[in-house]
Amino acid sequence: MFSKLHLPSVASSKVTVAIVIYILAGSNIIYGLRWSLFSRTVESLMDIPLVKQENNEGKQIIQDTFSKGTYFQSKNLYTCKLQPRAAGSGRRYSTSNVGNLATLIVFQSNGGRQLQNFMAHHTSVVGTEHVVIVDHQSDRTLADTETMALLENYNILGSDIWRCDGSFDYKANMWSEIIHQYTNSSEFVFPLDVDELITVKMKKGIQAAGTWEQYEDEILSWNANDFSNSLDALPDLEKPFKFEKGEVLPVDCGDPYDKWQYYDREGKLRGVAINNTSVHSTTTISQYAKRQTIHEVKYAGRGSARSAQWMDKVFMRSKDFSQTDKGNHFGATHKYSKRALQNESRPKNITTHVPGKGERNETVKLAWKDQTSGLFLLHLNALNFEEFLMHALRGASDMNFNQFPNPNPQCKGIIISVDYCHLWTRVMATGFNPRKMKKWYREEVCQNMVASKTPFPINHLFIS
Repeated sequence: MFSKLHLPSVASSKVTVAIVIYILAGSNIIYGLRWSLFSRTVESLMDIPLVKQENNEGKQIIQDTFSKGTYFQSKNLYTCKLQPRAAGSGRRYSTSNVGNLATLIVFQSNGGRQLQNFMAHHTSVVGTEHVVIVDHQSDRTLADTETMALLENYNILGSDIWRCDGSFDYKANMWSEIIHQYTNSSEFVFPLDVDELITVKMKKGIQAAGTWEQYEDEILSWNANDFSNSLDALPDLEKPFKFEKGEVLPVDCGDPYDKWQYYDREGKLRGVAINNTSVHSTTTISQYAKRQTIHEVKYAGRGSARSAQWMDKVFMRSKDFSQTDKGNHFGATHKYSKRALQNESRPKNITTHVPGKGERNETVKLAWKDQTSGLFLLHLNALNFEEFLMHALRGASDMNFNQFPNPNPQCKGIIISVDYCHLWTRVMATGFNPRKMKKWYREEVCQNMVASKTPFPINHLFIS
């Protein structure tokens, strides 16, 4: 299927975490909003340190894995090309705190501040040289100077930058092909979207009896030691491993949602009644994007099962990686196909024999019991109302759902990205009235999360 050109070999290492960053292009419908969100001054980018030769004494020099001009293509469907190394001599110095344990491959398009937050979070553990950025059709004009400046700086700091052109329908193909270039250079590969952050679930002791902290016996962590221990504990099953995943509660949901409470249909206040003193105080962090809200987030919503679910994201050992899918929900290894993994994870009807009562039919959920990990994936697709609206409109635009009038408001027959279809229907129902949009947002995002999830404190991850 693929026609590969100039594909070099990759030096073997213990683990490389490949992160593919996909950032979707903005919709023309809301160009004015998009400009205000993404085309502001790039002063914050100047806080990103450049490579300084005098600070690299004694550090390991990492050999470049690719020569300039490396690329691949599939007929006329898409093309991906590795960008030339920006740093003068082309030498890179190791900044990873976990060696070659993991490579992150992040898929992004016009990521801007999300890209900056993604890199600030992950490179503190895996280093820039173990983050691979797949840039899918970002606007390479003055329309998005922020993302372009970020990509240039991360190239200098050691990240491989792949620029891909082609329909979003071929995301899985582009993503998988690039990941294959790094499977010999690390132990694990992590396909990620730009709004996803890796964390580690850690047990904690029950504290402050009588307060809400008894509600959870785990806390999220992100450091080299906990990340390494979590991966070292995984069995070698030749299958993908699952993250548990949680959405971040937007910072502008307001009262009562920011206390993890909500009013039911009868007007009664329900929820956990969180004590705000249990949340870490907030500070602005220079390595995260300025004038953004990541340092203000307090909670992620956690499912009642407290474990990975069928549609949660995956990562794999490099030696097992075969391919990922468009949403990275299942993937495939050399031993297990995507269909086999999907069938294996579905609930099963079994017959059991109960002593004294005979046979009994029951449905059991065995999904991913042997593939769950100690990792928790934070989904930061919307930290506030503006980001939520941009996310909905970009998705509808990319999937060509943004039609006037809406020809399929019930989204009949749509399977792929049907969520964006429903979001577009609901946007249309507001008549683009700002007050109605904000009301819908508080009900759709804030109330639904608080009413159906349990709170997971995360603010300590983003403060100094």
